[in-house]
Amino acid sequence: MYRSHGVKKLRKTSIMPAPTPPQQVRCRQITADDLDAIASLLARGFPLRPRQDWQRALEVLRMHATPAGFPRYGYLLESGQRPVGAILMISKEFGTEARRLVRCNVSSWCVEPEFRSYAALLNARVLKHQPATYLNISAAPHTWRTIEVQGFTRYRQGVFVAVPLLSKTARGCKVRRVHAHDPEHGDLPHDEIRLIDEHIGYGCLALCCTTGEGVFPFLFRHRRIKRRLVPCLQLIYCRSLEALAQCAGALGRYLALRGLLLVLADADGPIAGVAGRYFPGHTPLYAKGADVPRPGDLTYTEAAMFGY
Repeated sequence: MYRSHGVKKLRKTSIMPAPTPPQQVRCRQITADDLDAIASLLARGFPLRPRQDWQRALEVLRMHATPAGFPRYGYLLESGQRPVGAILMISKEFGTEARRLVRCNVSSWCVEPEFRSYAALLNARVLKHQPATYLNISAAPHTWRTIEVQGFTRYRQGVFVAVPLLSKTARGCKVRRVHAHDPEHGDLPHDEIRLIDEHIGYGCLALCCTTGEGVFPFLFRHRRIKRRLVPCLQLIYCRSLEALAQCAGALGRYLALRGLLLVLADADGPIAGVAGRYFPGHTPLYAKGADVPRPGDLTYTEAAMFGY
């Protein structure tokens, strides 16, 4: 007997398309041809800052005297010939020919969400420049643990909000504003004059206090706190916190006449002789390397050069 075999009915299935291979992601230095795209990327990553702010920051880096062997702008992640991540670097050389010191302020880290797994490429590439001391002065709280794993340690523990108007001052202390290439500050050391002139060019306010003990320069940058509603100043440079205390009252009177009552200073505790309040753990400063800035020194950082 012939027995026919039933034909199995084929299950209907849809043909899935082959997955698109991921585009290659590479890390390289930012060049002048990338600046428009980088400004747009950073504006998306930091929506509270308009694109014009980033264009100004990149222009500052373009004009900045970058040490040999260090990138002028920083690094980007690139996929399909478009930047998908970026990190800016402000590098400055100090010291002498016999002992070269370089500080690098790592700033404005930003990676598109779908490429976050490649973010380590940026960090690894940035930290390869040696010898250098790396600074991170604006680390968000959720990144503290990550940067500590990378070898960064806190070199400043918090911020002191000073009310200099309520402070005492040295008798006879006089305050005057300093302008770029001002012949009246020719009695300051040459290196300090150059530092002051350069930071005035970045947008800093320069004041000199004259006391019976000499002339003491100060650099400040305008800031806003409390959701950008309250104007204040960020201390960018002073010779020492003791100098700030000596001149605080006179500075306070000068600034109060111009509607400025608060000054922010990086510190490890209350500043003796200066009225105000210390906030531990608020905006700590991180460093990796031996050349750690002293208190009251934020020169050649994003706070001074970008106003962030």
